Amino acid sequence: MTLFNDTRHLFVRSLKKLIRNPILIFFSLFQPIIFLLLFTQLFSKFAQAPGLFPAGVSYLAYATPGILLQNGFSSALQSGTSIVDDINSGFLQKMLVTPVSRAAILLGRLSWHSSGWPGQESPSRSASEQEALNPSSG
Repeated sequence: MTLFNDTRHLFVRSLKKLIRNPILIFFSLFQPIIFLLLFTQLFSKFAQAPGLFPAGVSYLAYATPGILLQNGFSSALQSGTSIVDDINSGFLQKMLVTPVSRAAILLGRLSWHSSGWPGQESPSRSASEQEALNPSSG
């Protein structure tokens, strides 16, 4: 087996685990939307305070990169947590005995989490792209 095939199989395994637990799908899709709506509406008045933001910068343009970084950090945390779960369940020990590439064990999980699982970060991205296209809004 090659590194790519091993990584792909472990990526699919992680995706199947997600599909079997629908609450994770709900939170991974709606967390960025909730943060984007909650924080931008709650703290949008800060952008109007004199001296806090440069002229023409809305709070949405300011908050969106932070929300994207928070999603990236939470993906890394979830990846580490799922590896610990595999250690506790004994799955990682079984994987280490097989001829699967050691790097693929980590890359399969990281590729799934870093893919943002199909659209976890897309609501935040689309809002920042919309802001970039129309800077007078906000």
